[in-house]
Amino acid sequence: MDLVLFIKLMIATIFLSTFLSKIKNFQSFVNTVGQFAPIRDKRILSTVSLVVVVSEVVFPIMLFIPKYSLVSSIAIISMLNIFSILIVKKLKNKMVIKCNCGGLLGNHVISKEIPIRNSVLSLGLVYLLFAYPTSISVSLQQVVLMEITSISILFSYFFVKEANMVLRSIE
Repeated sequence: MDLVLFIKLMIATIFLSTFLSKIKNFQSFVNTVGQFAPIRDKRILSTVSLVVVVSEVVFPIMLFIPKYSLVSSIAIISMLNIFSILIVKKLKNKMVIKCNCGGLLGNHVISKEIPIRNSVLSLGLVYLLFAYPTSISVSLQQVVLMEITSISILFSYFFVKEANMVLRSIE
């Protein structure tokens, strides 16, 4: 299995699923951005939210274009770091906010697990920065198999998070 391609597919699947979720519930996402960022002007807040959502679809696609892979990796790492810094800041102030991550990542209340997850994703992207380019000899069947594996891992993550929330609510 081509690890570089698998990481790219995993990152793209995560971000494309969050993109679709945020587009579907855009106003809810704008409200969440307003809770994280000190922006009071609604037009600026909507614009910043739109930039984030568009970035979540453009940069993962750019991962597959060799000419833009480096820029894309750095941009996604930067986004993950900014999200993590904002979350840690809110956790430090003991604020309870829904992350509104969306997609296969879910919409849970912020916790220390989110910056940890973002760090793992960033490490995968750092690996891409130093790895050899994806081999051209990868077949469509291999790509489909890797994408199915990627989605399966993400669904497993999502269901474990949901089960954990249900179990915590029972206690």
